[in-house]
Amino acid sequence: IVYDGEERIAEHMDLNMEGDHLDSRFDVPGAPEVKQGINITVGVQFSSDAPDVRSMQIEIIGAGIEFNGLPD
Repeated sequence: IVYDGEERIAEHMDLNMEGDHLDSRFDVPGAPEVKQGINITVGVQFSSDAPDVRSMQIEIIGAGIEFNGLPD
């Protein structure tokens, strides 16, 4: 979920992703104007049939935001 302050501006739910996703990208639709600041939240749920503890880890390498255009 992506927020601008307290306002939710994008949501990507129930993705059911497994494995590596180093090139994954999740866009914010509509190119909204940022008013307060960006907050990115990530929710993760692991399968109950994971073979070992190592399979139940997540590593977030980075999160970035690309701003297009200049303010008036």
